[in-house]
Amino acid sequence: MDLPADQQLLFRDLSEKIDRQEGEEPLARVAGEVLRSLLRRQGDAEFRTAIQDALTEGLAGRTLAEQKTLCRQVVVLVIQKRPEVALAWQALHGKAVEPPPLRRAADVLPPPPPEPEVPAPPVRPPWEFAAAEAAVAAHLTAVLRRRLEVFALPPQGFPTAAYRHEQPFFLFAPEFVELAANLLTGPLLTMCRDPLERRLYRGMTAAVMADSERLAGFLAGKRSDLTVVLGERLTKLATFHRAAEDKLAAARRDDAGGPGIKEVEVPVTRPRVIRVLGVAFTLGQQTEMRRKRIKLPSANQIEPEEMEALELIAAWRDESAHAGIDLPSACDFQFLRTLLEFEAGRFKQAVEDLTQLAAQGSTSRLYLLERVGDIDRSWPNTLADVMVLMLFARLADGGFGFRALYDVCMGSALDAGAQGRMRPFIQREVARRPRDLAFQLREALRRRADVKTVEAATRLLVEAWQVMAPARFQHELEAGLTVLAAFPMVFSGEPDEAPLCQVGHLLYEALAKNAKDAEMIVSHVLRVYAPVVARRGGK
Repeated sequence: MDLPADQQLLFRDLSEKIDRQEGEEPLARVAGEVLRSLLRRQGDAEFRTAIQDALTEGLAGRTLAEQKTLCRQVVVLVIQKRPEVALAWQALHGKAVEPPPLRRAADVLPPPPPEPEVPAPPVRPPWEFAAAEAAVAAHLTAVLRRRLEVFALPPQGFPTAAYRHEQPFFLFAPEFVELAANLLTGPLLTMCRDPLERRLYRGMTAAVMADSERLAGFLAGKRSDLTVVLGERLTKLATFHRAAEDKLAAARRDDAGGPGIKEVEVPVTRPRVIRVLGVAFTLGQQTEMRRKRIKLPSANQIEPEEMEALELIAAWRDESAHAGIDLPSACDFQFLRTLLEFEAGRFKQAVEDLTQLAAQGSTSRLYLLERVGDIDRSWPNTLADVMVLMLFARLADGGFGFRALYDVCMGSALDAGAQGRMRPFIQREVARRPRDLAFQLREALRRRADVKTVEAATRLLVEAWQVMAPARFQHELEAGLTVLAAFPMVFSGEPDEAPLCQVGHLLYEALAKNAKDAEMIVSHVLRVYAPVVARRGGK
C-alpha cells in the first residue's frame, strides 16, 4: 500500500469501519458514506459518480468478504487520486491552480521525473507516395462516415426498455467512426501499400493531386479497386485471427504434444480504465489480449501472420476501450469488411420498412418475427442483428419491446454457445437488460423524477425478471440485483436517503425471490416514493 504515513492511519480507520459491516446493504451504505467524506469538494462530484458506478458493477457476484476487499481497494485509489482530480478540475474551470494547504502528505503531488534523453531516430527518406496515401486515407474516412450514418438513431426517451448505462451500442456511438477509420487508414493501408501502389497511387500524379475536383473524381472511379484491396486484406487478417484463436483454444484444451514454450497473445482480464477530467485510473476488470507464456503443442504453433492479426485486433480493442466503446468479439476484421461492402441504401430502406411494419398496431408479434426471419436470410447475421437492435431502440416502448427482442434471441438456437454465434450482438444486449434497467431506475430516483416516470422505470425493470429465464441468465440477473443493493452507497447523505434506499431494498427483496407480480411491486415502490415527490411539489 503506497500511502503516506498520515494517510495510512486514515485508511486503517476506514478499513475497520468497512470490516464491521455484516451485510451487503450496510456495507454499501458505509461505502457511500466513506466516498462522500473523502470526495466532498466541489470538483469531486464527477469523480465520485464514476467511482460509485464502477464499484457497484464490481460488487456483482462477490462474497461479502470479497466485497469488503474491493471497498478497501477503492478507498486506497480515492486517497491516491483525489489531489490529481482536484487539480484537473481547477485547470478545466479556469481556477487558479495553487498548491493546496499542506495538511496532508497525500495532497502534495510528487514532482515529475526528468525527461530521459532519447537519441533522435535516423532520418528516413520520404516515401514517394506518402501524399497519395494521405489523400486515400481522407477519402476512405469520408466514405466510411457516410456509410455509417445509416446506423444513426433519433434521441431516445426516458425511461425506455432500450436504456444503456454509460456505453451505447458501439455502432450507435459517433466515436466508432473515428475508431474504425484509425484502423483502416492506419495499419491496414500500410499493409496494402504494394497493391494500392499498382492500382491507385501511380495514377495519382502531381497534376491529379493539385486539382481537388479531379482528385475526387479519380478516387470515386477507383473506389471499387480500393474496396477490393482492403477487403482481401481484411479477409486474410480474419482468417489468421480465427486460426490463432483456434490454436490457442486447442492448446488450452490439450496440453499434450511438444514441450515448447511460446509467448502469445491470449484473452485475460485487466483493470478497467476510467477517465475523469483527463485523469486516468483503474477500477474493476475487463478482458483484453495480453502476452503470456503457455505450452503449445507443435500443431498449435502460432505463425507470424497469425500473431500479427492477434496483436492488431488487441491494439484496436484497447484503443476503443480507452475511448469508452466496448467492442463485442463479433466486431472483428470480417465485420469491418462487411461495413465497407454492404449496400447501405438497401439496408436503410429495410430498416424503415421493418419499423413501419412494427409500428402498426395491427401487426402481430408472430408475423413480425417471421419478417425478422426473412432478414436473417437476406443479410449477414451481424447486420441482421444490427437491424433488429435499431428496431428495438426505436420502438422499445411500443411495437417491438424487450419481450420481442428476447424471443428473437432465444428462438435462434437452444444452447447459449449457438445463440452467441447466431445472434452475436443481440445476445449481449439481452444480457445487459437487468443491469442497465436497474441503473435506469436509479437515475430516475436520482433526478427525483415524477411518479409516472418512476412507475414506468419500475415496470421495465420487473419485465426483465418476468421475461428472462433464471437458469440461463443467473449471472446477469444477479448483476441487476447488485445495482439495487448498492442504492445506500449512491444515496448516502442525501435528504431523501431513507425512502430511496427503501425502494432499492423492496425491489431487491421481491426480485431476489423471483416475485413477478408487477402491479404489487409497483404499488409498494410508489407508496414509498410518492411522498418524496410530494414534498418537492411534484406529482
